[in-house]
Order: sequence, then C-alpha cells, then structure tokens
Amino acid sequence: MLLYKFSYLCYILARVTLRILVGKKKRNEFFLKKLISPSSFIMKEYIVISKNNIKAAIRKNTMDYQTLFTKNEEFISEIKLNSDEVFVDVGANVGVYTLQIALKYPNNKIIAIEAHPNEFNALKRNIIDVNNLENVILVNIGVFSKKDELVLYEQGVWTAASSIFLKSEKPIKIPCNTLDNILQKLKNEQKMVIKMDIEGSEYDTLLGASKTLQNCEKIFIEIHQTDEVSKEENLDRVKEILEQNNFELEIRKKGVGVRVIGTKIKK
Repeated sequence: MLLYKFSYLCYILARVTLRILVGKKKRNEFFLKKLISPSSFIMKEYIVISKNNIKAAIRKNTMDYQTLFTKNEEFISEIKLNSDEVFVDVGANVGVYTLQIALKYPNNKIIAIEAHPNEFNALKRNIIDVNNLENVILVNIGVFSKKDELVLYEQGVWTAASSIFLKSEKPIKIPCNTLDNILQKLKNEQKMVIKMDIEGSEYDTLLGASKTLQNCEKIFIEIHQTDEVSKEENLDRVKEILEQNNFELEIRKKGVGVRVIGTKIKK
C-alpha cells in the first residue's frame, strides 16, 4: 500500500508541475498519450494490495486501484446466490465482481468472461495467483450476437472501458461468440445470476442469449451508449428483450449511470 501511496503522490506532483509549465490542456494530452496514471510510479509491473476485504494486483499505468477499490459498484451487495446457482460475470475486467462473489460463495460455481487479453491476464492473476480461488472458470472471449471476430478499442488508462463502438487509436482484434454457445461449451445447465457490463454490447449479447435467459433467475445490466444509439435507446432495446423473456424490471438512474435489474417472473 505504501508503494501505491508513493506513486500517487508522484502522480499529483507531476500533474501540478506540468500544468504550471505547459498548461492544463497540453498536460492532459501528454498524460493520455503516455498512459500516465496514479500507479505509473510504482516501479514494478504490479503490486498486490489488500483493502476492503479485497486482495488484488494493481498494474502499472492503469486505473486498477480505482476500479477495484474506489468505484461504487452497487450491484455487488445485491447479488445473492442459492446453493445451486451459478454466477456469470460478463465483462469481468480485472475481477471487481468475480472476486467478491467467489469469496462470498466459495461453494458456488463462478464463470468470469473477459474479452480484452490484457484485462483477462490481470483477472487470471487476481483469481489464481493472488487469491487461489478454485470455484472460478475463466473465459477469454468477447460476447456478441454471433460467432465473429471484432475490433475492440482501448480507452487510455481506463482499460475497463474498452469498447467495440467507441473508436480510438488503439484497436485490437478479438474473437467473439454468443453467450449461449460459450455456456453450452462449458456444459452449464444450472440456474444462473448474470451481471453484464460490456460497454454498449448489451443488446447484441442478449440477442445471442435466448437459451441462457431461460435459465437465468436474475440479471444485472449496466447500460451504455454506442456510436449509433443513445443510452436511452439502448435501454429500450434491452428492456424489450428482457420483458419478452418474462423478466420483471427495475430501472435505476443515478447521475449519468443507467442500470437494469431483471428478476424472472415465477409462473
């Protein structure tokens, strides 16, 4: 933790100094180009930090610390599993949800799906190397409406925000498949609770998840805008699919955030 605090202090000093020397705009452009973040001065590839009952690796030049320890992920406290249910984390990133749910429910199976290869490697390190969790299945693939190869665009130091819709100067190609196909390959037929945070691909993923939704008891979705549709338009499309699959919906809007909680209606 001391190494991170030292790095953060160096980061603040660098921001203040460069703003005085070259101005705010040029400083921000420089930080963005060089991927300078609060963890850039730790002098190691990563350090392991324990905080808030979470133990995880914080990588240099990323916002892992903010993602894992300071973001308010309100869904986490609401995700509850019965003994026979599987938690499916779609867009697991470095393990914000997977870590806490796997530790809370050590006897339940957790499936964590992450598309970005670097984020997946960080996720794998947090799950296996740092925490030695044996109830988590890790899957490195993108989730979409069909089997395909898509371009994922990185968003600077905010690696959790990589998207196939928001263009940037850092594209990478990733394999994709439907959620139905991914879970069928894993031979998962248990009831599921799903969390989905995939930067605009929510609708397309649900299109390829008809069988999955039949076995899903509850679903938590973060709604994002794309380069083609607004957040509200994307919300309407997601709502339509979930309602067609017999989910009762709760819509939460806080600031710019839009979240959907779907609970399967009992017949």
